[in-house]
Amino acid sequence: MLIHTLDQLLKNIEKLMIYKDSDIPEEQSFFRETVERGKCYVVVKKGNDISFSPSRFIGYIDNDMYKHKLNDSKHGGYTNIEIDKILGKKYYTDEIENLFQTYCAINGLRVLKNKRTYWFVNLDDAEKSLIDDIKDIINLTPSKTDREILSLARIGQGKFRKDLINYWNGCAVTKCKTFDLLKASHIKPWRISSNEERLDLYNGLLLTPNLDALFDKGYISFDKLGKIVISTFLKKDDIKLFELKSSMSIEISSEHEKYLEYHRNNVFKN
Repeated sequence: MLIHTLDQLLKNIEKLMIYKDSDIPEEQSFFRETVERGKCYVVVKKGNDISFSPSRFIGYIDNDMYKHKLNDSKHGGYTNIEIDKILGKKYYTDEIENLFQTYCAINGLRVLKNKRTYWFVNLDDAEKSLIDDIKDIINLTPSKTDREILSLARIGQGKFRKDLINYWNGCAVTKCKTFDLLKASHIKPWRISSNEERLDLYNGLLLTPNLDALFDKGYISFDKLGKIVISTFLKKDDIKLFELKSSMSIEISSEHEKYLEYHRNNVFKN
């Protein structure tokens, strides 16, 4: 049975992402093969996370690996029609195609010689979308190698993230070591950083998602000694909800200070 609502579509995408992050080899293999063989994808962006899910899988209600394998009548031509009704006509741009290839590089997927098209769903209200930042990288960065390195850094992956994991060895504040949950956060925002600053280890913090969101929006910062500074714009109930404490701190070096000073003066909500 084909999907007919956005919720049904997103539920199937969530299922595919579970397979992506699974420890079970059969599920990991299913994710890889399903994405690699696709021709029409729904691109979902939420925060700094992005995913590509082929219509042939996500177009059937409550689909999963076992149902998909047993569905002898599955066909992208059928699912595309229903997804068009939900999201509008699919399209192609060089920017999304480059983003797809970066996604494949991150997840160890082959890029087959298929003619691909995309639907795009933005699930947040970011001031500047991830795809626009990737577009800027592609347009303004001559070297293919540099484009890939910067694209990976923007998505929160690649060498920049690995460097932060090695440096902080956990969340910079809480010391949480569940690394797949931690966010590679730029101190001086990406949009106004130079390419050198975007890749600078000292322009990054490894944070839990809640602290990353608070830092990114300027509700917390850190002083010259690394002690947390909490914005007066954050309500007391929210401070308790986020379990923020004045004793929180990070261990910083002198190289961090110029970036933290910028954050305090330009991002932090005084």
